[in-house]
Amino acid sequence: MVNDEDSSVEPATVKSVERALLLLSYISSLSEPIGVNQLSREVRMHKATVSRLLGTLLAHGFVAKEPVTERYTLGLAFIQASTASLARIGFLDSARSVLQGLAESSGETATLAVRDGDWSLTLDQVTPDRLIVNMNWIGMRTPLHCTSDGKVFLAWAEETDLDEFLSRTLLSPTERSIAQPGELRRELGEIRKLGYAVANEELEVGLTGVAAPVKGRDGLVIASISISGPSSRMTRERMASCGELVKGACRDLQDVLNSYGLTESTTKQISGVYASKGGNVPRTLRFGQG
Repeated sequence: MVNDEDSSVEPATVKSVERALLLLSYISSLSEPIGVNQLSREVRMHKATVSRLLGTLLAHGFVAKEPVTERYTLGLAFIQASTASLARIGFLDSARSVLQGLAESSGETATLAVRDGDWSLTLDQVTPDRLIVNMNWIGMRTPLHCTSDGKVFLAWAEETDLDEFLSRTLLSPTERSIAQPGELRRELGEIRKLGYAVANEELEVGLTGVAAPVKGRDGLVIASISISGPSSRMTRERMASCGELVKGACRDLQDVLNSYGLTESTTKQISGVYASKGGNVPRTLRFGQG
């Protein structure tokens, strides 16, 4: 008779559960919905089995089905579970502690952002007590190509993703915005070499930001941390020193998050449920608006 408490015995597994988890894991790694036929081929599972499992996951909200294309993506139940897990391990709490230290050491506003499609979404912001906050960025979406956070996401994006982004017409909020694909691609290469990005009056005149990537255990960028302040204070030397500060802050946050095994496929869901978890409703910064 086997003792239930005998830790040397491998726990039994349920094949249907294993297969359902495999489907969820694969779907969570995708940037767009997927159909049954393609999913069946990719995971090497019979189409009928995939259909049955997706039907069960759909009924419980762990996947969602597009009404027109009938393709599948992650459902609200999965996203809520992921977000609850992030909350339990203190993702935002850990980030806030790092932001507070960065704001104090730099004397400037520090922010945490994640990518949300073609936008950068600010999740949190800390400003030193001595400064007067003239802009609340929390919940704000800003264009990727003219912010330091956004440039970080583009610099470490997959090549096909970057090519698709650069194939579009990029608008210029200011005269310093980089809207030419070739010029932007060259700058992104320099950003990868330096390890941090700078946006000097490219979103708003008088505002300069410096950001670096926070990477998950899989090496992919899961968030960015930035410092921003008046351009009058951001000399070339100051931007370089801020670059080193944000890189250090990102390493500190990575050490905490990677101990939990966080990856890009896990944290990319944050932006989609941020508003439902008590954050500000995401707002998109339109050109010409404050």
